[in-house]
Amino acid sequence: MSCTHYSLESSLTKALAEKLGNYVDQYAEVVEKESHLSKLYKEDLLFRFTYMRTSMGVDYLLACLLEPFMPSFL
Repeated sequence: MSCTHYSLESSLTKALAEKLGNYVDQYAEVVEKESHLSKLYKEDLLFRFTYMRTSMGVDYLLACLLEPFMPSFL
């Protein structure tokens, strides 16, 4: 009975290791993309301007949409 328990534990350990390996790979890809984005942001002035303008536009739209739900402190 202990051999069956060991093989089950071993297969679960392998499955967990594979899942964790996939998560580590995904994390590495995200970090690499983030690094590329920050490099592009530092080097390309037009990209930086477009990125900031788009971010401010999204902030403005969110502020307009959420204004009716914000409490007033007057």
